[in-house]
Amino acid sequence: MTKTRIPLALVLVLFVVGWEHYASAQKAAPRKPAAPAPVQSKTPARRVSVPVKGAGAIEFVLVDPGSFSMGSTVKADEGPVRTVTLTRSYYIATTEITQAQFRAVMGRNPSQFAGDSLPAERVTWTEATEFARRLSASTGQKLRLPTEAEWEYACLGGSGGPYGFGSDTSRLGNFAWFETNARAETHPVGTKSANAWGIHDMHGNVWEWCSDWYSEDPSAGGSTDPAGPASGTNKVLRGGSYGGAVGSCRCSNRFSFDPNERFVASGIRVVMDPGR
Repeated sequence: MTKTRIPLALVLVLFVVGWEHYASAQKAAPRKPAAPAPVQSKTPARRVSVPVKGAGAIEFVLVDPGSFSMGSTVKADEGPVRTVTLTRSYYIATTEITQAQFRAVMGRNPSQFAGDSLPAERVTWTEATEFARRLSASTGQKLRLPTEAEWEYACLGGSGGPYGFGSDTSRLGNFAWFETNARAETHPVGTKSANAWGIHDMHGNVWEWCSDWYSEDPSAGGSTDPAGPASGTNKVLRGGSYGGAVGSCRCSNRFSFDPNERFVASGIRVVMDPGR
């Protein structure tokens, strides 16, 4: 039986026609939409910790942006009372920096009262900023000292003041080591009650350095994310200490000191910017 040979030209024509028909069908057919990419949450965790090699970790709690009434009429350099708005969230350490943590980062301990869990004290402002810089470099996080506004906002913890628990001074001993109960010495951090935002030791134990230069008129820095004057002579301390009276522990109380000199009861609390 003789096989019929199909001319090559006809084969090519059939191939071209078939391919065009296939391509047209593909264009006409509805396409299944691609699955959406999973949405990554940008909401930062409420609590985080930053390890300190050889000294555990620093625990942080997130502080949300907000507005609050800053200052008081008690002392001239605390007023005027004004509404301040913080537009950015930040993490604040739930306790003061301990001697163990300071020694692990800085290689020395200037404190008068020795104890790993006691707050580092007799720390200069310059050493406090260097501590934050070194820890930032070793952890990849952005650690720094708080501004006065950030510090006072966190100290109030949503309360109406003048303390982080309200106005009943008979409760201060539950939250602070101060002249009435401290026996003229520091005590382990985090052993007193935290405020409503989970932050300990904002009253008493040791004074805490802020980043701001001291000004007798703190309102001059503005009402939105104030950071203090561009220059000055002294830096600001907040929170009172183990030797302070009831009034010195108020959230709005301010004290100033030379950034390169050692004050007997000066310590550190750091803050951290999210997103690093």
